Amino acid sequence: MSAARVLGVSRRVLLTGNRVLRAKAAPVVLPLTESGLQLANDITRTMIKRHALGLAAPQIGRSNRMFVMSLLKETEDPKTFTDTELVINPQILSESKDTWAEWEGCLSVPGVLCKITRPHQIEVEYTNRTQLVRKMLDGWQARCFLHEYDHLEGKLIVDKIKDPSEMKQIGYDED
Repeated sequence: MSAARVLGVSRRVLLTGNRVLRAKAAPVVLPLTESGLQLANDITRTMIKRHALGLAAPQIGRSNRMFVMSLLKETEDPKTFTDTELVINPQILSESKDTWAEWEGCLSVPGVLCKITRPHQIEVEYTNRTQLVRKMLDGWQARCFLHEYDHLEGKLIVDKIKDPSEMKQIGYDED
């Protein structure tokens, strides 16, 4: 979906400590109802306003297995991407043994970056707005998918830290 045509409302992002972020999200009933479509639009609008690469329903207070991620190309500026993908009831079918560590931030854990090791490639299945999708993701798209999937499982990036050197504070701007 083109980010320019989203009609949703920007919502407040929940922060660490809110119990919705720690609960396993409930499956979404399909086909999407009007309220389900509104939730998808609200997630997308909030993600775009906050210049995020992805955002999950629990982060705006809804315990549903839904997130939106950018389809950012390696060469695009995260503040100017135009395409997004709605992901409903995702499943991770396989993960590569090849992993890579990279710094990740999270709107629900402001002012912190964590160095997270994730598989370089994953095979996933989910429903988007209209159909069941099964595909391979790699690199940053795999990383983004896994990060948002963690939110649906009640996990945050700080849960993946094994050593304090894998976490660092950064400046934080709420807008």
